[in-house]
Formats: sequence, structure tokens, C-alpha cells
Amino acid sequence: MTRSGDDDSGHEGEPPAAEQPSTLVKPAAEELDSDSSLSDQNKTAVGNGDDDGNGNADGKPELQEQKARFQQHNENSYYDDAAPVALDSDSSLSDQNKSAVGTGDGNDAADGKPELQEQKARFQQHNENSYYDDADTSCGAQWSRAILRFIHEPLTNAMLVVSGMSARNPKRTVAFVIFFSFAMLVLGLLTNFNVDVDEDTLWSPRRSRPMDHLDWVDNKSGFPREPRFLFLNVHIDGANVLATAGVERVFEAVDAVRNLPGYDEVCLKGTATKKSSDGSTTPTCNLFAATSFWGDDASNFDADNLTDEETLAAMSVSTYPDGTAVDIESVIGTPTYDDENILKSARIFLIRFDLPETDEALEFEELVLETMFDMQDDWNADSSNPYKLEVFAERSFSDEFTRAIVIDIPLVPLVFVVMSIFTCVVFFRRDYVKSKMILGFGAVVSVFLSIMTGYGLLFLCGIPFTSMTQILPFIMFGIGMDDAFIISGSFYRTDPNKPIEARVEETIRDVGVSIILTTTTSAVAFGLGCISSIPAVYWLCLYAFPTIVIDFIYQITFFVALLVIDERRVQDNRRDCCVCITVAGNDENEASNDDDERQQTKKDEIDKDDDNDDHDNKETLQPETAAPRLEQEESMIDSFMVWYAHKLLQPWVKVFVIAAFLGLAGACTYSASLLTQEFDFTDVVPADSYIKPYWDAYDSFTVRGGFIIEAYFRNVDQSSPDVREDMKKYVDDIVGLDEVTTRPPFFWVEDFEAFVDNSTDLQDKLFEEQFDVFFAQEENQKQYRDYIVVDNDNKIVTSRVSIYMDNIRNDEVRDLIDALLNQREVSERQPINKGKDDWDFFTYASMYLIWQFYAVAVDELVLTTIFGVLSVTVLSLVFIPHWTAAFFVAPFISILYVDLLGVLQFAGIHVNAVSYVSLVMSIGLLVDFLIHILLRYYEIPGDRKTRTIEMLRTMGSSVFLGGASTFLGVIPLAFSTSSIFTTIFVTFIGLVALGVGHGLVLLPVVLSICGPEINPNQEDATAKEKNAEIMRPTTMQKEGRLEV
Repeated sequence: MTRSGDDDSGHEGEPPAAEQPSTLVKPAAEELDSDSSLSDQNKTAVGNGDDDGNGNADGKPELQEQKARFQQHNENSYYDDAAPVALDSDSSLSDQNKSAVGTGDGNDAADGKPELQEQKARFQQHNENSYYDDADTSCGAQWSRAILRFIHEPLTNAMLVVSGMSARNPKRTVAFVIFFSFAMLVLGLLTNFNVDVDEDTLWSPRRSRPMDHLDWVDNKSGFPREPRFLFLNVHIDGANVLATAGVERVFEAVDAVRNLPGYDEVCLKGTATKKSSDGSTTPTCNLFAATSFWGDDASNFDADNLTDEETLAAMSVSTYPDGTAVDIESVIGTPTYDDENILKSARIFLIRFDLPETDEALEFEELVLETMFDMQDDWNADSSNPYKLEVFAERSFSDEFTRAIVIDIPLVPLVFVVMSIFTCVVFFRRDYVKSKMILGFGAVVSVFLSIMTGYGLLFLCGIPFTSMTQILPFIMFGIGMDDAFIISGSFYRTDPNKPIEARVEETIRDVGVSIILTTTTSAVAFGLGCISSIPAVYWLCLYAFPTIVIDFIYQITFFVALLVIDERRVQDNRRDCCVCITVAGNDENEASNDDDERQQTKKDEIDKDDDNDDHDNKETLQPETAAPRLEQEESMIDSFMVWYAHKLLQPWVKVFVIAAFLGLAGACTYSASLLTQEFDFTDVVPADSYIKPYWDAYDSFTVRGGFIIEAYFRNVDQSSPDVREDMKKYVDDIVGLDEVTTRPPFFWVEDFEAFVDNSTDLQDKLFEEQFDVFFAQEENQKQYRDYIVVDNDNKIVTSRVSIYMDNIRNDEVRDLIDALLNQREVSERQPINKGKDDWDFFTYASMYLIWQFYAVAVDELVLTTIFGVLSVTVLSLVFIPHWTAAFFVAPFISILYVDLLGVLQFAGIHVNAVSYVSLVMSIGLLVDFLIHILLRYYEIPGDRKTRTIEMLRTMGSSVFLGGASTFLGVIPLAFSTSSIFTTIFVTFIGLVALGVGHGLVLLPVVLSICGPEINPNQEDATAKEKNAEIMRPTTMQKEGRLEV
């Protein structure tokens, strides 16, 4: 790895510090590094500073200047007088100190001084940048060195090149990123942008059996395309609707649709026919309603002038006027009969139009909906009218789902505003110049630009934009800010006296590996989502994966460039936000007066502590002396983290924390065991949607309910009696399922055989002749023309029958999965399907597509979870150069995942399409809270307690702010009217609370108890205490060997 310490190794032959030319003697603030104080050995070398001159070095001229520098530095140091020297952020000593300890060639003036030999040896050992000493040849030591050399060093160097270019050319970088982002978005929108709103295919697993059957039915079977259903309901909130007034309301609604402009033109491609006054027939749309008892003609109904009893009697017949058999439950719900088999009551009128699958029909549906809404208002305004009208069209779900998204679109700019306010508050200082609100806003802009670039790139590649990709901005605003907080936090811990470019390099060396690791884990989590067979999940993860990578690139380019520009503004004494205004020296002093007073107060307190404390008994740094401050201002949250760390590591607090988290894990595990699959499709539409009242009435006031499935017969000779027997047996087996309680009302095989049996002149004829006569009957042709496909020779190619799955609830996902698997088992065991992958007898319904999703969701979720845990564990082994990292990451991420499942169940969230997406991406987000903390712990030398305290001080605030930004990023989703965004909101709230809790509370406690230590057995107690004090909290250099 490239190291600052290595770069400074070329000072061989330089004179001792006292003999340096005066031009090289810097003031203490510049000469010593920003976090350093001198070691005990150096203090011995330069003298103890007593007035009586007893220091053993007081008489050495070459060390007088070193002594003076020490005395001057000690007055301004945040360390107590006993604190030894600390290494700077690159673990190299200042030029003068390096001269003092010697360069190692034996020619330095200091090399012969025994009192400096130990300091020299420690510097050389520390500069090796390894967790293990050179003599250690264990597998762990070799693994650590390999990680540092072959992973950390190349990645850090690559980041240094990219960030260095941005730091040297900040304005060009900012301009290029903005231009590139807008260009990519515009280019993507103008080329291959497309939207996929087909919810059936979005949620059905690719290459599944239902998808194969869908393709065959729609494109190869020869059956007419499934019509566009238009449903109307007339009810009185469950009261009896069977009355003359009720039928009048049905005719009113039916005629309102048929009299709309364009109805006749749309229905010219319909599958039904109607007779004109001259006896000719024209195509029309199928209509299923109580109006069919009067030939669908209101004049016939009005002419009869029926009483309620006569109306009930007219509806109790077995056939319609055209001879078609009556399926009473298709036109009224929950019918009851008297002893004479006359209808007595019903709870709802059911109306269905079958429109052709055309663009004209799609537009016509919009006109129908508008008309029905107006009729609803008129009916509701009529106080004498008890009847209510509900409507549902084929386009209704897509329209309302889209409306839910459109309603929530303002939430996207709202989250941008919220995040901007948050970052401005975080970066605000009372000092006019040192306040950095404009930089905080720039951090939000960097995430926004990454979203634009990611969308543009995927648009350009032709990846469809779906309803689920709408949530990506909220995800990115939630997680994309973390790197900005970490980079800026590390940057402001560097020495402000150094050149800005050098500070950027030091920052990247400090946190570069950390942010690239968390970026990798998040990207891998979404990358694993791309193996999902669910298109909606696959496409969302495909959008998220490159966008996360782009955000990382923009953080080390665009944000770094903004950081450099803002720091130059500070150096030029220009105001934050009002950069054109330069603050005069007096104004700046006045603005900073309060900060200076606080600095002096803290210094006085430190001096007082130095006089009263017994430094030889200190085990860890005091909060006030945790590290020198590099800037005039110190974040309040950083100060809080130091105080918090000491409180957290008190023995009784650690016991309480472990007990509390064990209790939480137990409760969440039990709650997770209660998690079920459940999905109500009306949950994804706005709360005020007209869809909900329609389906609530249908589910409540009908007995049949359930679903209609089609049993298909293909690739067989249906003229064969044996094949027809197999067909009837297959239907009987399907009817025998628990989900089916009634036989199909119409099955052409049964009606055909009954027709032949009742026609003596047909019994001795061939099947083809029998079928021609049967199918020539008008009522049979009308009934079965959409259920039988014949070729040019009038030979049956394929046929189907409708079966009602009426003993099943739509909101019970387990029942839906069982229904899918049960019917599949029946099909699989049919003799005619044995040994075939492509079955000849099978059932299909469009609901199978979403049912198939439910069937595979749990298995895919488990598989993705296992791969996710393994992936982040392997990544921790690869990026964190100590084998013990895996033993923290794997159990913690597993516990976090189970806890999240428990929280979702407690919040009333079930495993459904939306929560599935949330859980897929959760592992990559949860691990971020662990990795930053854990990696920082391994970067800090010292004993467990010291490392834990400094870990929280230097990284705790960044992790906390990252969690806060994620929380605020999804807060606007709480105002969504769609359960999609509500589920995402609940998931992220649980994710942030658990992640921050485990990362900033439980993990530090565990590390303080059983975390690795540096050289715990190689030094005596006094040496270990001094080792704890010598370390610099934010350094990335390591000293000695790690052992558990």
C-alpha cells in the first residue's frame, strides 16, 4: 500500500532537528502533525521541562529546540502531559521528529542516542502497516498481508487517482457530471424508454408453466383473445334487490353503456350476434345480465308492466328467450328460492359486458367509467333511490395503480427538500465562513444526479420502467448520503494547514476502503435480486445496481470536487451560501468569538485535569482528550459520541444492553414465525379508489365468488369416445378438488352426448356428422363458439370448459397456492400427460400468474437471503484484513434479518409482492451499519476498550447521520395512499432502527468484550496503558499483531 510514511523515508543524512536550517523550522501548529504529541521517550530525550534542569537531555544543545517545541506544543495539546507521541493520519512522523529518531541508516545524529532508539524502533514497526509483526508467518498473518497488498492497495490507489483528478480540477468535474447526468437522462427518454404496466406478467415468474400456457392460449391455441371485461354491480348494501325497481335500475345502467357513442363500432369485433328488424345478424358484444330474461330490450320489460311477483317469476325460468340455458349465479348474487322453485331474493345484480381486445375498446372503457361515475352521483343524490352502482373495467386496475403513483410523485421532490434541509442543518455552523450548508445541499444533488444517470442508462438499454422502479429515488436518497457524511467527516479530521489536495488524499486513504466495501455490499444485494425470476423484482434490482455504483463514483468525484471548492471558499473568507461576499477579519473574529471562548474553556478544563489526575493510572483517553481538534468547530454529535462511548462501556450498561438485545431477538424470532403470506390487490390502489367498493360488494354479496378457470384439451383426437371419457374424468377430478364445489354449468362433451342420445337418427352416424348437427343449433353455437376450435375440415383441434373455483378466498394466499398446486397435481397424474413436459390436458387462468409468484416467493426469498448473508460475509473477509471479521458479520446480519422479519409481522406487514422486494434489498442496507463500524475497529490500534471508544468517536457520528438520512429519505412515504410505499416506509423504519441499534449499541459492546486486540500478551500493564494512549484514533495504520 502506498503510505505517507514510506514517502517520507528519504531523509537519510539530514542533520538533527537542532541543526536544521531556520527556514525548515515551522511553528508548532504546522510542524507537528495534527494529532501528535511526543512520547515518553521523546520527553526523556528533550528533558522533562522542570525548572531545576534535572532532565537528562536539558544539557544537550541539539535537543534544546526539541524541548522548546514540546513545551509549546504541550500547551496547545488536547492530550495530558503524560501522553506519548501519536502518529499522524498517515502514520508518519513530522520531518523534525523523523530527524530526531533517526532514519535508520546509522548515520543520523540521533541514531547513537539510546534514549531515542525505542522511539525509532516503534516508528519503523508501526510503518509496516500490518496487523501482524514481520516474524508472524501464520495463515492469518499471510492472509492479512495479501488483503492489504492485493485488494486495499489497488482499490485505494484507483480511488486516489479518480478523486485526485477531481480535487485538482473541481470546477470541470462538477460541470462534466451535471452535463453527463442530464445528457444520459434525455438520451434515454428519447431512445428506448418504455413502460410496462402489465401487472400479470410483471409478477409471474419467467419461464414458469403459467407463462408458457399464457403464451399458448393467446398466440397458438386459436381461441379468440380473452375479452375485455366490463363489470357493473347494482345492490342495496346486502338487502334484497329482486324487485321491478331493481330490474329498472339494471336496464338504466345497461342502456347507458349501449347508448354511448362508439359502442356499436367497438362491438363490430365482438363474438356475439344480434338480429336486426330485417332478420339479418350483426356482430355485437356479449352481455350477461338480468336484462337477458327480456331479450336485453327495455321496451319488452316496460310493455309487460310487471309486478314484483311477476318479475321474480319471469326470472325463475331455466332458459332465456333465445333458448340459451340460464346460469342464474352469473346475473344475480346469493339467490334464494321458495318451495315452488321461484326466486325469492338476491343480494346483488351482476352485469358483464365482453368487449373485444382492441385499442378502440380501451378508449371506450374510459368513456364508460366517466358515464358510470356521473350515474353514481345521480343515484346517490336521489334520496328515494336505495340502489347503488359500482363499476370495474379491464383498465381499472392499471389506471388506479398509475393514479396511485401519480398521486405520490410529489413525494419525490418532497424527499429532495427534506434531505436538503437535513444536510444543511448537519453542515451548518454559526461561523459565517466555516458553515457549509451549500456543501450539504451539494451532497443531495450528487445523489439526485446519480439517479438521473442510472435511469438514463437503463432507459437507453431498453429496460422497461415499471411501477416498482418508482421507489428507487426514495431508496437512493435514503442510502446515497452515507458516503458523503463519511467522506466529509474524515476530511474535517485532517490537518487544515495541509494543502487541500493532500487532505483529500488523506481522506481517501482513511475511509476509501470503508465506503467501497459498503457500496459493494449494497450493490451485491441488489445484484442478487437480479437472479430473481420475478420480472418486477429483476427490473427494480437492475435499475438499483448500476445506480448505486454511479452514486459511489459521483461521491468520490462530484462531491469531492464540491468539497474542494467549498474549502477554497473558506480559505478565501467567503460566506457560506453568499459566496460573493467576503468576510473581513474583524467580522470573522466576531462570528467565531463564541467558538474561541468554548475552546479556551475546554483547554482550561484540560489543564485542570492535567494537574489533578494521576496519568499513570489512566486506562483510556478522557473524552476531552480523545483527539486534537483540527478546526475551530467540533460537531456536537462527535462530542456526544465520546460521552456516549464511555457510558456505553460501563459494566452494568453492557450487561443491560446484551440482555435487552437478547430479549429483542427472542421476541422478533417468535414474531417472525407468525409471518404469513397475504396479498389484497386493492391495497396497491389509492384509498379513495372506486375499485374497492366494487370488489367489497362482489365478495360480500355473492356466493359463487372465487375464480373461473379453464380446462384445456389439445393434441388429442376428440372424436374418439375414449378421449372424451378421459376429458370427462379430468373435469371430474378437477371438480373433486376442495376448491371446487359445483360442476361446470356448460361442458360441450356432456351436452353433445346428451344431444346425440336424445336424437335417435344421429346415434348411428359418425362423430363428424353428429357434431355438425349439434353445432348447427343456434343455442349451441352461441354457447360454445368460444370454447371449441375447429380446422378447415370442421375437425376439433382444441376445446375448453369453464370451471368455477368457488370455495377459495382471494385474500388467503395459502389457499391460492394450494389451489394452484392441487390442480397441477391433478393434471400431472392424468394418463394422457404421463411423461410429457407440455401437457395435453391442463387448466389455466390469468390468476395463476400471480399465484405462481406466491408459490415461489418464499423459496426465492430464502435462497436470496442465504446468498446475501454468504456474500456479505465473504466480502467482509476480502475487505477486512482479519479473519475474525466473518465471525461478527455473519451472526449479526442473520440476527438483523430475523429481527426485521419480526418487526414487519408486528407492524401488520405480510409477505407479498411489495414486502418481497423490501426484504430482497434489506441485507445490503443492513450490513452498511455494521461494516463501517467493524472496519474502523480493525483500523485502530490498542486494547478493546480504547479501540471501541475511538471507533465510536471517529465513525459513530457518520453512521448515525447515515441512518438519520435514510430515515428522513423515506419519511415522505408515510403520506402515501398506496400500500406499496407504506410497506417500503415501514420496512425502512425498521431497517434503520435495527441497523443503528445493532451497529452503534450492541456491536460496540460485543467488540469491547471479545473483539481482537493488538499485542495483548507482549507488553506489561504499564506498556499496554501507554500503548492505549499513543494511538491516534483516526489513523489507518496498525501496530503489532491482532489476537482474539
